[in-house]
Formats: sequence, structure tokens, C-alpha cells
Amino acid sequence: MHFLPYFFIASSGLFDFDLTFLAEASLFFILSLVITFLFLSPISNQINSRSEFINYNLTKSALFLFFGNKNMQNLIFLACKESNELQRQMLLLRNNASSAFEKETLITQNENFKILAQFRKNLVLKSAFSFLNFKANLNYLTDQFFLQKFNLF
Repeated sequence: MHFLPYFFIASSGLFDFDLTFLAEASLFFILSLVITFLFLSPISNQINSRSEFINYNLTKSALFLFFGNKNMQNLIFLACKESNELQRQMLLLRNNASSAFEKETLITQNENFKILAQFRKNLVLKSAFSFLNFKANLNYLTDQFFLQKFNLF
């Protein structure tokens, strides 16, 4: 074993492996363990808990958005359905209003025809009465006119 004496004696070659190499390797390993467990593990735990919180909230938000989207689609469907129903009812109301207006117009026209017929009948009766008395009234008026004109009395 010619390697063992070279391990303790520095020969200052390009690659010297002596006890300082083992000391530096063990120090590096110990420091990496200290840094990992004392400094990096609390940060890593904090990062992990934060990522779990974010993942939980993202999942919850995705579920809310999914169900909200479903509810919105249902509401839009119901609103369209109600809008179509309202349009149908408006058309029915217009048709009913038109037919009711036509009925009321016919009733009013019939009432007007009755009133006009009664008025014509009354007018005919009064005009017939006037024409029957016309000759007598005309004679009376002419007599009165001439009496006043010529002061006969």
C-alpha cells in the first residue's frame, strides 16, 4: 500500500488527496446539513403550507366558478324562457285587446245607431208636427205682421 504514506505527506501534485480533503468534505457535509435543517427546512415548510393553502383556495374557487357557471346558465335559460312567455302573453293580450276593442266598438256603434234612429224618429215626428202646424203658424205670423205693419188694431 503505497497510497497510505502519500496520504499524510503533502507531495503538492495536481490532485492531492490528504487529510485536509477529508476534513473539508466532512465540514462541507456538516454545514450543508446544518443549513438544510436549521435554515432551509422552516422556509420549505412555510412554502409548502402556503402552496397547500393556495391549491385549496384554487380548487375551491374552481368549484365555485363551475357551479356559478352552471347556475348562470340555468338563470339565462329561465330568463329566456320567461322572456318568450312574456312575448307570447303580450301577443295574446294584443289579440284579446283587439278583439275586445272591436267588440266594444261594435257595441258602441250599435248604441250610436239606436240613438240616431231614436233621434231621427223624434226629428221626423217633430218635423211632421211642425209641417202640420206650419200652415196655421204661417197664417198667424202673416196676420200678426200685417197687423203691426199697418196698425190695424
